Amino acid sequence: MDSKTKSMKLCMMYRYFAFIILVSLCSNLYAYESSDKLKTVLIGKIAKYVTWEESSSKEFRITILNSPFEDLMDKRYEGRKINDKPVVMQYIDDATNVPPTDILYITDVKITELKNILEKVSGENVLTISDSRGFAEKDGIIQFYLVSQKIKLKINNGVSKKEGVIISSTLLRIAEILE
Repeated sequence: MDSKTKSMKLCMMYRYFAFIILVSLCSNLYAYESSDKLKTVLIGKIAKYVTWEESSSKEFRITILNSPFEDLMDKRYEGRKINDKPVVMQYIDDATNVPPTDILYITDVKITELKNILEKVSGENVLTISDSRGFAEKDGIIQFYLVSQKIKLKINNGVSKKEGVIISSTLLRIAEILE
């Protein structure tokens, strides 16, 4: 085999490996995007199975702390209603002043910061949701987690009752429950 043939085969082999790497990177990006899209949909779907004991607002407010969703939430809920109220999206990067809200989605916080955030919204009739590990055990209400590439729910029903956020039995049946 001459050197030209060898270099052509080597070039083809590099292109093949580059293609495989590109495909795997794109599929991972798609998986992350799909997971985020699913979470944005789930937030609204969950709200349909929840009753807030004290809810006098004319708007349904969803607040996202440290938003991982880029513009997915805005696109998903623009012009939509939840519980017959128009959805208003609120984004915050700092939990020192959480605005009045119905749902608070929390991402990327340290355990000590999580405790402070949950204390701030305690008694405010807020449904707290996160995909952070151990969130429901740390007195958050609903935690998303992955099992075999499927999103599952863990619900701290004791905290939800204490907070005046009543979760329907339909939603409780499909989740792992903590009391």
